[in-house]
Amino acid sequence: MSRDRESPIEGADDPNPEATAADSGSTTLDSETTVPTSRPTAADRNGDASSGRRSQSPLDDPVIHPRDSDPTILRATGSRLRDDPRLWLPFFLAGCLALVADLLREHDPLPATTGIEESTLHASYAIYPTGTFVTERPLGALVDLQPPLLGYALGLELIVLAAIVVAGWETMRRASDAPFHRRRFLVYASGVGFLTVFVEVAAAMGLEYSTDRLLVGLALLAGLLFVAVRLFLVPVTLLREGGVLQPVSVSWRSSRGYGTAIAGVVLLVGIGSWALAQVPVIGSLCSTTVAGTVHAVSLVVVYERCVNA
Repeated sequence: MSRDRESPIEGADDPNPEATAADSGSTTLDSETTVPTSRPTAADRNGDASSGRRSQSPLDDPVIHPRDSDPTILRATGSRLRDDPRLWLPFFLAGCLALVADLLREHDPLPATTGIEESTLHASYAIYPTGTFVTERPLGALVDLQPPLLGYALGLELIVLAAIVVAGWETMRRASDAPFHRRRFLVYASGVGFLTVFVEVAAAMGLEYSTDRLLVGLALLAGLLFVAVRLFLVPVTLLREGGVLQPVSVSWRSSRGYGTAIAGVVLLVGIGSWALAQVPVIGSLCSTTVAGTVHAVSLVVVYERCVNA
């Protein structure tokens, strides 16, 4: 047997004592350079199995993307927007259409109302990503219209609504690491359309409530905020989950434990949307671009943290 394959024996004569004193896991190449001969073990590659930890790339983490390493939702949202500035584009284009619609409503012969609440502080929040429009067309303005005017009024509202739907879909799709099923787009669009019609009908029927009692108002606000938090994820779960009721159930269940963080996002988006709409001339553009984009990206961030946790 050749000498370089024999195990060193303590006390034996060795023509090269420096090699004997070297680490047994290394082989001498020359007088100055050594390389390890031991190969990585399975424990080195996969971590200590007893501790349940694995050495893996951050890209393999199913819960928090490396760009979302910051624990706060808003900072993680900002990181995604900095990484991909094109996320601003869909709602910017939708905001441009909303601005044109504002100008048309102001100059056409049909009645229009302001979409900005005149108050010291107001939260203009919708369950789906959108903005606050400076002008709105009440449902009553469409009654008894001649077909050409009716077609014009309906067409204008549908174009703006379609732009908001497409912008929400595209922004959430680009912000997400996993692809969406295209057939879920119709479910999302139907949900936005149904909610829009419901709100307009409720407003036309005068289903509004106001009170001068502070405690009653605070209780009502707390109840609305609780529902908004529980249903916060519905827009993105509509694109991820099957069926119609399943997305609502997933949103309600997954948002538990994240109530404070989600409530902060809801209030920030709602108040920011209302405040940006106050900008002269381009209020609808500013509100839709900023509030819509931040809302859509934060939906993806919260979904990946809540559902995959």
